[in-house]
Amino acid sequence: MDAWTRDAMGRGEKRRGDAATRWRTFVDDASELEGATEVERRGFARAALAAYAREAVGRAREGRGDEDDEADDEEFAARAVRACVEASIEEGEGEDDDAWDFADVCRGLSELWCRGRARGADGRTVAEALGRARDVAMARAQSEAVITPQDACYLRVCLKLKAYDALAASDGILAAPAMDVAPALDATDFLLRCYYGGRALLALRRYPEAARWFQNALSAPATALSAIAVAAYKKYALATLLADAVADASTFSAPAKKYSTSRECDAYASLLAAAKKRDAAKELADVVERHEATYELDGNAGLVALVRDRAVAAKARSLAKTYSTLRLGDFASAIGFSDVEAAERVLYGMIVRGEIAARIDGVDGVVRFSEGDESSATIEDIAEALKRGLRAVSVLDARVREESDALSRHKKFASHALTEERRAAALAHVETES
Repeated sequence: MDAWTRDAMGRGEKRRGDAATRWRTFVDDASELEGATEVERRGFARAALAAYAREAVGRAREGRGDEDDEADDEEFAARAVRACVEASIEEGEGEDDDAWDFADVCRGLSELWCRGRARGADGRTVAEALGRARDVAMARAQSEAVITPQDACYLRVCLKLKAYDALAASDGILAAPAMDVAPALDATDFLLRCYYGGRALLALRRYPEAARWFQNALSAPATALSAIAVAAYKKYALATLLADAVADASTFSAPAKKYSTSRECDAYASLLAAAKKRDAAKELADVVERHEATYELDGNAGLVALVRDRAVAAKARSLAKTYSTLRLGDFASAIGFSDVEAAERVLYGMIVRGEIAARIDGVDGVVRFSEGDESSATIEDIAEALKRGLRAVSVLDARVREESDALSRHKKFASHALTEERRAAALAHVETES
């Protein structure tokens, strides 16, 4: 039945509208197949959805499609979500065809939704459906330490949603060790899992782990360089800088290793080299200015800015150990800024975040560094210290009020009142309480 469905959906001589009508009919009629079990009916429906997904994904990647296609994609997304949620562990166990169809349904759902072809579907619902599909795939493989085709699909949708709460779970996808592979997993699934997983870890500021995930993508055996490996290397270079680690290409596949030393990768190789220099802040500033357009085009401008900010903060802390007072112009020059006002804004941000203990004197145009280790404090540390101080003030205020009230009731205090009226009122108060 699967082969017949795939053939029917792929006939080139049929008009696109007929194919769209047929796939819906196949899915709807699956529940009415005579003599078929429930498992077989669902398998047939998934085969029809998978056939459509393969065609729709190719169309989306090539930028083809019209209004009818968009309506079909919306319909497919709704049905694919239902197929993922209704899938059971027993269905398709040991059947390679069903595993591939199930994987293609998930790939199509993730691809189309992330490309905006199925935005009618709620993103959280899509993510939950793919998470359910991943659970089913792991259960079928009888292992939680297994890489499934659904991993990359789930990670991609969560990243698009910025659903970092789901990704940060201690027992989630980023925490599970990968010891085996599930049926229907192909090389692209593995590479995308490493790439999207690394991006998720970058967003969670788990930089050493992010570097390892990107490195896994670059270390996968390959005979040719893929676009995924290219993107992974650029993120890997930045992740190692943020993790204060050393980029190591010794485990890379031959194509990835060759790319890492090519001129095409000069923008990132220059960053790695600049970070090793003694005056890293200034060197990085020059590199960023020279390759700014490249970082923007690659979508890595934010990460590059973060790398530069960390170098600037390190240089500022070094200056604080050497100088007690420094002119803002000299400070800007030391951290590689030609614009004094921009350098002042950067310094102010570091002070607010608690990265450095200093005070800006705008009148004299100088920065005064404070002694002590306040510069190592984080925003959380400062907030907690402030809370402790407020609690202490509250306790002290209550104690003062208590002592003041007790004093006002004391006879000696009442007898020393400055006026007759106050003395009479105070004595009356004492007599009332006694």
